Amino acid sequence: MVKKREKCDEHPRFFLELGKLYDSCRKKGSVWVWMRRHYRSTFGTKRGTLPRNEDEQPVTFVRATNGKKKISTIVDKESMTSFSSQLTHVMRVNVDGLKKTQKQKGLKAKKAPPSAEASQTQKKA
Repeated sequence: MVKKREKCDEHPRFFLELGKLYDSCRKKGSVWVWMRRHYRSTFGTKRGTLPRNEDEQPVTFVRATNGKKKISTIVDKESMTSFSSQLTHVMRVNVDGLKKTQKQKGLKAKKAPPSAEASQTQKKA
């Protein structure tokens, strides 16, 4: 099975694709979103192979997948606050697809051992 990977450099397009991922998994499935800090100079290389520039500012690499389709984007430090608020909004809009957990009714709480006071009052009676 070939996994589809798509890079979205524009944030509005990323949120549009993220909304589509949530819609595709509304009835069944999950969507995973995670963020990771990266430096542009070492992007796409193994750790420790290239020395990074000390003056370079880190960027955030954001990924989302439903197991079949992957999307990603790169967020600069300056636009991270607006990006995170938009991401929160998209997640809240699509959270209505979550199912409430059912409590199991057949389970009874275990009885606590009788206390010393209760056993003494029973002996006096």
